[in-house]
Amino acid sequence: MHGAIVADALRTPWIPVVTSPRILSFKWQDWCASIGVPYQPWILLPLPDYPTYAKGLRSSLQAGWLWAQWSQQTLVHQPTAWNPSDSMASLLRHGQPILSKNSTLERLTTQLEDLLSSLKKSVAY
Repeated sequence: MHGAIVADALRTPWIPVVTSPRILSFKWQDWCASIGVPYQPWILLPLPDYPTYAKGLRSSLQAGWLWAQWSQQTLVHQPTAWNPSDSMASLLRHGQPILSKNSTLERLTTQLEDLLSSLKKSVAY
């Protein structure tokens, strides 16, 4: 996510990806909503040694969700094999880069500058 934030700030299109069930989608959803872009991540195939189960109920459910999402995406984009490089190649062929609007970035930057100015004034007293 931090790479996407930097990319967007530098005006470089980016593609959200999920590589693990440990990625917190609510953080992505919150940030994407704040910059006015949809959060529709690309599900990358986990590495071959990534467990299809995990310790604990919540982790196991999240791991199962990741595999199910990848399987559903496979039906749409049809990678040739269960191979991480094929998954990445499919992302490069079919992924849609995202970039917030220049006006949104300008508005958010102005808000941040205003808040920082206000903070400086309150600390100076």
